Amino acid sequence: MLYVFPPGTRVVVRRRYERPYPDPICVRAGDIVQVDRKQTETTDLFGWLWCRGPDGRAGWTPEAWIELKGDTGRITRDFSALELDVDAGEQLIALFGESGFLFARRATGEEGWLPDALVDLEPTPLLGAADGTPDGTPAHKRITMRSSDNDRRLDAAT
Repeated sequence: MLYVFPPGTRVVVRRRYERPYPDPICVRAGDIVQVDRKQTETTDLFGWLWCRGPDGRAGWTPEAWIELKGDTGRITRDFSALELDVDAGEQLIALFGESGFLFARRATGEEGWLPDALVDLEPTPLLGAADGTPDGTPAHKRITMRSSDNDRRLDAAT
């Protein structure tokens, strides 16, 4: 399932990761891809299919981003399977997540995927008063839950 992070969400990499494919599939919305069912069955990546794009490059592609018809599919949004090489302690901006992977941006502007299990969210204060909250409650003691109809505040025990 696609999850779009709020703007500016930061993560910290917990351990080094090297991308396994130097030049993977890169497709545009509307492109037709070939799905390799045999290769797809070799992984425990739930929600990803091994696909080959029109230019012959292949890689893991989010199943939710493909309109499937047998062993072919039409891509529903622009996609590159390029993963980031990252080092422990590196800080990134989280853009969105899909089926166990995070798409993130470095301060240099370089973007790519990495397993979401390799990162921790950096805590961020809530916006509001000078200390980060509307009523002075320390930010680390407040959780704000939002629904489509209302906002409600839960205060942690002091």
